[in-house]
Amino acid sequence: MAKEIFAALKKHDLHALENILLAQGQPIIWPSIVQKSSQDTALHLASKYLCSADIIRYLLDQGAGVCLEQRNTDGKRPLHEAAQCGNLAAVKILILAGSNVDSLNRAEWTPLMMAASKPSTESLCIVKELIAAGSNLALLNKDGWSAAHICCRSGSVDVLQLLLLSLEHCCCISSKNGRTALHTAALHGRTDVLEALREHCSCCLNSNRKDQCGLSPFMDAACGGHVGTARALISLWPDTDVRLTDARGRSALQIASETGQLETVKFLVQELLLDPQHCDIIGQNCVHSAARAGHSHVLQWLISCAGCPADTLDHNGRSALDLASAANHSKCVELLSRPKTSPPS
Repeated sequence: MAKEIFAALKKHDLHALENILLAQGQPIIWPSIVQKSSQDTALHLASKYLCSADIIRYLLDQGAGVCLEQRNTDGKRPLHEAAQCGNLAAVKILILAGSNVDSLNRAEWTPLMMAASKPSTESLCIVKELIAAGSNLALLNKDGWSAAHICCRSGSVDVLQLLLLSLEHCCCISSKNGRTALHTAALHGRTDVLEALREHCSCCLNSNRKDQCGLSPFMDAACGGHVGTARALISLWPDTDVRLTDARGRSALQIASETGQLETVKFLVQELLLDPQHCDIIGQNCVHSAARAGHSHVLQWLISCAGCPADTLDHNGRSALDLASAANHSKCVELLSRPKTSPPS
């Protein structure tokens, strides 16, 4: 019977669902009607499949409400699924039926956090419903992320602004590894989010604040290759220190070289005048970083255009060629093995 019920839900076929239940002739034990792999109940699937309000109500009328707080393998209740999938009708009905708006899944995400992860008109409406139902905006997931952090990752500007109006300082919370909403927005290149944060949270967000790895928001923007976001940080927070280094002594330029962000490398060297020969705590510079990670295009530019020497040794006597060879990056090895050309006399 479970397969027939799930098939009817997937097809949004209320008539077929009614016939299946009528044919049973006895009460349905709803908690036992689950998908084996996911442990989803009928309410989970109806929410996930974007079923209509009529189907959700019918399931509740038939006693499926006993599964409102039943978890699937991810620890999600039906309200989590409805919020994540943008099923506004299901969210409204499940809230009215008594769902706990602050229930936590296995990763300790609330339904509001799930909605905040999807930038859409439906998600904004769902967040409004959850806030009206008393959702706690100050809750954090297992990583110490608030709903504001999640908005900054997803780019849900409208949801973020709504959260900030409801709880002014929700964006000032740091995660367990010391990352603020500003770090998250910078890493994911959410320039429009930066503008919202500056407008609402300028008093509590510091663009030079480092996380537990010593990374600042500017370094995160460089890591992700987001030149526009890096420019916005400097513009919106004029005291942004572009020369900060992380816990390993790496500059933003070294980080961008390691992640292969050539346009960011050019921006940092040519416009912000960062030193391409800066060395971290083990004596490695951006040439070492690009070679070790196998980014031959970055390596080529650093050597030919930025004038970086290719034979600098770190504190352990290793050159960029040594690092590229150890990692089997053949293009970098070929580039670094080329004979030096003498300057014209």
